Formats: sequence, C-alpha cells, structure tokens
Amino acid sequence: MKSIVIEKPNTLTIETRALLQPASGEVRIKVKLAGICGSDSHIYRGHNPFAKYPRVIGHEFFGVIDAVGDNVNRDRIGERVSVDPVISCGHCYPCSVGKPNVCTLLVVLGVHRDGGFSEYAVAPARNAHRIPDNIADHHAVMVEPFTIAANVTGQVNPTEQDVALIYGAGPMGLTTVQALKGVYQVKTVIVVDRIEESPAARIVLMGFSSDPCEIVQQGITGKELAIYSSRLNANKFPVVIDWLNKGLIDPDKLITHTFDYQHVTDAIELFEKDQRQCCKVLLTFAK
Repeated sequence: MKSIVIEKPNTLTIETRALLQPASGEVRIKVKLAGICGSDSHIYRGHNPFAKYPRVIGHEFFGVIDAVGDNVNRDRIGERVSVDPVISCGHCYPCSVGKPNVCTLLVVLGVHRDGGFSEYAVAPARNAHRIPDNIADHHAVMVEPFTIAANVTGQVNPTEQDVALIYGAGPMGLTTVQALKGVYQVKTVIVVDRIEESPAARIVLMGFSSDPCEIVQQGITGKELAIYSSRLNANKFPVVIDWLNKGLIDPDKLITHTFDYQHVTDAIELFEKDQRQCCKVLLTFAK
C-alpha cells in the first residue's frame, strides 16, 4: 500500500508499505478521501509539539471497512465510515466526565499514531462511524472538521438572541459559522473584527498558539466574561452525522480543491500559500 509519510520536518515521501492488519478490536479502512488540515501542515513544517516522526499524517478521512480484527463483528465489512481520530482510554478522570478529547493517555491518529493519508488505515472499531447511504462521500470526509465546530458551540450553547463573533475565518472558523447559523439559528454572526464592549460574553479559545498573552483580570470580572477552551472533539461524530442528515450544514461551501494523493505536496503548498482562494483541500485515494 502507498502511504504519505513525514520523515522529519520538511521531508515528505510517498512510501510503499506492507498492508496493515487490524488488531483485536480494530477495523481496517480502505481510504477513499482525506482532508488537509492546518495541523497536517504544522507537522510537515515541524511546528506541532505533539507529533512524533516519522509519521503518516491525516486525521480527516473517510473510506470503507475492508477487514476487521478479532472481537469485531464481520458484518461491518463494507460499511462506509468516517473515522474519529481521538483515541482515549475511557477510564481516566477526563474520560469519566465526558472529556475523552483530553484523556490522560490521549492518542490522535495522524499525530501520535499513523493516520489516514494512506491507501489503508487501521483504527479502533468504536472510532469508525457508519455513514448513512444518503450522505455523499465528499460530505462524509468533512465530518471531522465539523466536529470541531460542534465541540466549540457545545461549550457555550448559543441561542438565537446571541451575537456571535468569529475571530478568524479559516476552515475551522467557517465550520463554526455554519453550526451557529444552521444548527443554533443564531441571527447575528460577525466574522473578522473584535467587539470592544460585550458584557456577559462567552469566549471559546481554539488553537495551539504558544505565544504569551496578557489578560487584565478587571476586564474579565468587570464584565463577568466566561472563558472556555476547546480541543479536538468529545464524541461529536454522531452529532455531526445527524446535522448532515438533517441538512443543517453544507460542506460544499468549504471544499475548494481536490487533488490525487500523489500530488500531496502541491496540495499542501496551495493550502499554505493561497488562503484567499483555498479553504478545504481534499485528497483522493481509492475511487
């Protein structure tokens, strides 16, 4: 099988590897489509502090189960699935309070363990979510990006009366806009600039900047602001699949380019350099 491997920062190769075999409790997915995320670019460029090299990147991927390990129902072979890259232990304190995305033993496909930029990938069976027949392949591969929006919005439970500010209009910002408007019916969504006066606001931080920042406590307590953070997703795949089923979100508005996986370097360069014309870039594997 062919796999896209980051050998070390700024060194990408397409390797021929032995076909993966699913372990007990795992499924093997014949990958059809995968999406490029900013974190894939960060791993490629050596800016992701969590990545281990060499690494098959890719945590947004969709395909068909073609093999199962022990203790997995063979009836799952042939299922169309989107894969949740968040692998958690299920037993630690964060897992016990519904936060598997910050599990003390967290493993993320494509970061800590080989991911989906490959003709075949393996994952725990519980992480492979069946996609209904009425959802198109190119929508199914977009489930993971929208789970980030589901996690963000789930932190603050928006209402129609809220005024929502999205500071940053990249793919994650735009998925959040769709969730706010399509799912929560928020009437006023502002993108790009800041609102100086907004008492009782809820603020959600997303992203991994290591730059220090200064916060004046009086500005927070004086307005009784609530500050949340959001990482990855906490079991949001069924939520987003339901949104797609109900037509509440439209991935077509975000997908701008598609490349054959053999042209992955061109795809990543476009993703990095042309953010005016480029939003979500997909890679095709199996037809």
